[in-house]
Amino acid sequence: MTTEAEIFEKISKALQNNISAALVTVLNHAGSAPGKEGSIMAVFHNGETAGTIGGGSLEHSATQKALECISGNENAELSYSLTEDGMMCGGDVRIYIKVFSPALRLIICGGGHIGQKLYELGVLLGFAVTIVDDREEFADKGSFPKASSVLSGDIYKILSEMNIDSNCYIALATRSHATDQQALKAVVDRGAGYVGMIGSRKKTDTIMKNLLSEGVPQKDLDSVYAPMGLDIASVRPEEIALSIISEIMLVKNKGSLRHMKAR
Repeated sequence: MTTEAEIFEKISKALQNNISAALVTVLNHAGSAPGKEGSIMAVFHNGETAGTIGGGSLEHSATQKALECISGNENAELSYSLTEDGMMCGGDVRIYIKVFSPALRLIICGGGHIGQKLYELGVLLGFAVTIVDDREEFADKGSFPKASSVLSGDIYKILSEMNIDSNCYIALATRSHATDQQALKAVVDRGAGYVGMIGSRKKTDTIMKNLLSEGVPQKDLDSVYAPMGLDIASVRPEEIALSIISEIMLVKNKGSLRHMKAR
């Protein structure tokens, strides 16, 4: 039988590997329902579980709901009538599902002026920041001391091998059109929470056409924020970075472009 310590250890390891998990806890039960108060079960993104809250249809239903909660990154409290669910034992059970998500990741491709300012804002907002640049002098850990990782080398290869999911927010601001295109090709269809690319309308349109001709689906390209950022900045790097991180927060928090005074 899996102990509580082992359940929490499995959740901790999942988070260390940038994998979300949910903890299902029995809050109370009535009648002859399985699962006593305080029984816990961990559910992971692939449907695997650790621990038990009583088995049977209750556990199956709770597992499916936990997977939905992980997908939506939302907690939930639910009540089950086990007679209605077809369990002969009868009784009622109330459970709580708590989702644990790894730290949101901000992946910045390009360690230049804008990348530096974007890194500073990302750290301030609590993102785990990764810097990627194909120039060693711009992928200097000393310039990004609070970054989770600073990677130098072939940008397409680095991004292709990186674990990317909905907790990742990716900003492309590399040294050239060609490297931006390669970076975008590596991440466009990987399920990131946000993918944005810097540049003029002409540049971004050209890159989109190039990738479309290489077989990248139009629906994937349509999901890219390019040119990235809100229309609030001058040409100063810090203002451009602010416009980018503002757009990222808008997407992350499902916000709106209304002024607060208009709410």
